[in-house]
Amino acid sequence: MAISSRGRPIGRSKKPSARLDAEADRPRGDQTEETHADSARGAARPPDGDRVDRLPVVVLALIFVVYTLAAADRANIGIVLPSLKREFAMTNTEAGAVVSLFFVGYAAMHIPAGIIVRRFGPRRIFPIFMILTSTFTGSLGLVGSVLALKLNRLALGVAESPLPISMLTTMNRWFPPQEKGSAVGVYLVAAKFVRC
Repeated sequence: MAISSRGRPIGRSKKPSARLDAEADRPRGDQTEETHADSARGAARPPDGDRVDRLPVVVLALIFVVYTLAAADRANIGIVLPSLKREFAMTNTEAGAVVSLFFVGYAAMHIPAGIIVRRFGPRRIFPIFMILTSTFTGSLGLVGSVLALKLNRLALGVAESPLPISMLTTMNRWFPPQEKGSAVGVYLVAAKFVRC
């Protein structure tokens, strides 16, 4: 065996470090500690068995439909805005505020929504906020003042914020790494589908 200038044998196999040993023992994929904790909180995870092959397609189709409806919820104000401006005698500034307040609530709620989805899981959070989104969208026709309209749009933004986080979390858990890009692509097409 050859000896290096430092007196060490050359060609000797190196022993893996303790860190690498710990990583080798750690479960891969959906078996991480994080997902075990999430499953205890009711997070959406694929079931075991023969249905695993077709269920991700069904889940993705449902995500597509729900996100298409969510995108329609946020875009529907553009259709009725001219009528609302006449009915409530709104200025262009007030009309802009009505449209913009949705995104104020949506953006302000994103970080808290991520914390909520991580803590309780998408299986629990998603239905609650989908019902709230539908409720605020339906109550848009019941408003009687500009202030109520603005508050409705703000509340709709807050209610809709956890939906994309829940959907992306579900896609992250249901799809293997090589299919996540396609799944997210279908999800993003849903938002554009409304504008067609």
